[in-house]
Amino acid sequence: NKILIEEEKKSVRNLVPERIYSSHNIFWRCPGCERIYWKGSHYDKIMDTVSRLKSK
Repeated sequence: NKILIEEEKKSVRNLVPERIYSSHNIFWRCPGCERIYWKGSHYDKIMDTVSRLKSK
């Protein structure tokens, strides 16, 4: 696993779907695989799970 690098929004314009580009402002790139990441529904579900586990 590599540490994700924050990317300027304009640099990912052609790398993510238009609806994602339009609805998000912060993006990260993995220096290992070059994939682009953003805080989407998967992130929200993970954070909900973490919150539930912490409250137990």
